[in-house]
Amino acid sequence: MRLKIIALIILISGIVYPQIRIKAVGDIMPGSITPKRVIPLDSGKVFVDSLARFFTGADITMGNLEGALIEPGMKANKCSDTSRALGRCYEFGIPSYVAKSLKRIGFNLLSNDNNHYKDYSSEGVRNTEKVVTQLGMKYLGVKGVTFFTKGTSKIAILPFSTNKESNYIPDYDGGKKLVKAYSDSGYIVIITFHGGREGKSAQNVRNEEEIFLGEKRGNMIKFARGLVDAGASLIVGHGPHVLRGMELYKGKLIAYSLGNFLTYGNVNIQGVSGISVMLDVTIDEKNGDFVKGELVPFRQKSPGIAYYDKSREGIKVIQKLIREDFPNGKLVITEEGKIIR
Repeated sequence: MRLKIIALIILISGIVYPQIRIKAVGDIMPGSITPKRVIPLDSGKVFVDSLARFFTGADITMGNLEGALIEPGMKANKCSDTSRALGRCYEFGIPSYVAKSLKRIGFNLLSNDNNHYKDYSSEGVRNTEKVVTQLGMKYLGVKGVTFFTKGTSKIAILPFSTNKESNYIPDYDGGKKLVKAYSDSGYIVIITFHGGREGKSAQNVRNEEEIFLGEKRGNMIKFARGLVDAGASLIVGHGPHVLRGMELYKGKLIAYSLGNFLTYGNVNIQGVSGISVMLDVTIDEKNGDFVKGELVPFRQKSPGIAYYDKSREGIKVIQKLIREDFPNGKLVITEEGKIIR
């Protein structure tokens, strides 16, 4: 009997429980014809050569597409002539043919719920969804949802932003209700959100309401933790155009901003604005708990070519921000980027 018990213990200890692996980055804008025409001459091959080897092996590989995928003749219409002239408003029109490079890098999901999704009107929105889908990637638009399956598990990915027409970040109760509906229906829920203040002074995240250029951007900590309470398993942020800290809350990982990953022209990539990481995270397939993770550091060189950063500056930045913003947290990032709970 004792030998049978020992054998059973060994068998149980050797079981590998099903897991879901996600690779995520922040903001992507691989060239635009507006406000200035800055387009990769090789249709984005330079991006593929630099990045593709890092984006294999995941079940879900996702990023935030800033702007619209456009065809010749489409016109930008978000900004007024005055705001354009003063540099207070930007519209990003990405030639559709450049999007193939994102597929070749390894992305299978692009979120487009941000403040640039409608830069080229509803026509641009429709074309973006069409192109992304035709390339074999999933498109996640305003108030959308996209689904994946892994084994017997169902995964629902939901977008949030500070657009009033979106799943609105400051509507905390509405967000929790939406997440709970999917969680109660048996889905592992993953959140991608575009929110928070922007710029070099916005790296720290506080448990308070954020305002940027007079616009309510939400309390990111209240928002993210509330969605975990409602059933979300992983929360990935972008929007400030800089890195922000991370925390482990009730066994679930929250990344508050992954920074500017690939922003080719028309976007400031100086200093901290050109530093990012790719989040490589594995969660439990059954309950969505954090299992393991790693940060892969990237940096951009002019005019916006992302490459692996051997100095690991992005890792150092996030380590510092975790110490400053979540001093009582249990999340540890090693020098090599390993995420340890």
